[in-house]
Amino acid sequence: MRVNKRSQFLLSCVADSVSLKKVNHQLKERMMEPIIEEEWNLWVNFYEPLASSDPVYEKEIVCNDRPLAWFARDLKGRHNKKGIS
Repeated sequence: MRVNKRSQFLLSCVADSVSLKKVNHQLKERMMEPIIEEEWNLWVNFYEPLASSDPVYEKEIVCNDRPLAWFARDLKGRHNKKGIS
């Protein structure tokens, strides 16, 4: 299993309520690509809540680099499951 260190780091920063400025400073120290405000907002408002609500989603974010579209389809599928008749 391959872990995306950047995604793992971003999730931990969001969970710890670290500021965007500090995150970018720490990313630079780790020689990782900085994050822009719009992308940071996605981490704060979507990825972290998904990861904290479901360990499977956390794994998908950290290990499989799933995009938001993947989560939208999965959540829609979970919501629209039909019962067994």
